[in-house]
Amino acid sequence: KNAVLQKVSQAKYLGIIIDEKLKFKAQYEKLLIKLKEAVNALICTRSALNYKAKFMLYNGIFKSHTDYGAISYHDKLNNNQIENLERLQKKAIRLIFSAKRNTHTGKLFYYSKITPIRQIYNKEATKFIYKYDNVITKNDQPKALINILKSTKNKNTCLSTNPLIIKLSNEHKKGQCIY
Repeated sequence: KNAVLQKVSQAKYLGIIIDEKLKFKAQYEKLLIKLKEAVNALICTRSALNYKAKFMLYNGIFKSHTDYGAISYHDKLNNNQIENLERLQKKAIRLIFSAKRNTHTGKLFYYSKITPIRQIYNKEATKFIYKYDNVITKNDQPKALINILKSTKNKNTCLSTNPLIIKLSNEHKKGQCIY
């Protein structure tokens, strides 16, 4: 009833550290540590495991950290932070393939079907919107989310009457999932 809430600078919710300014710096630092540990595990096992085993190890200890909660904070990371994550991912993929240090990773990403760090947010946002639009799960969504997405559907722009072109309210900015 009369509970007093304390103001905190950051809180952990479902494993994601949310700070008061929504910069996600603590979350990024935690992610960076986890990914460095994953790369170190791949380094330790590079000569002992085959490709398939290293790929499974990558999925379990690297990919799981990059994909979880990506939709909530990846768009808040700055370019330098993304580059640091990219470097670690490229190092990991070279270790999976036992490739040399200066090997171009484009083909390695293609053959392994690993999503590059810069594309993870878009992939997760697309899956999120698809899940919302799926008839089976549509009624299971939170009401606040339903209202946000419902308000963006089938609005005509002032220049077009095409129902496929939607006009978003000013609260949604380019790069955000709803946008």
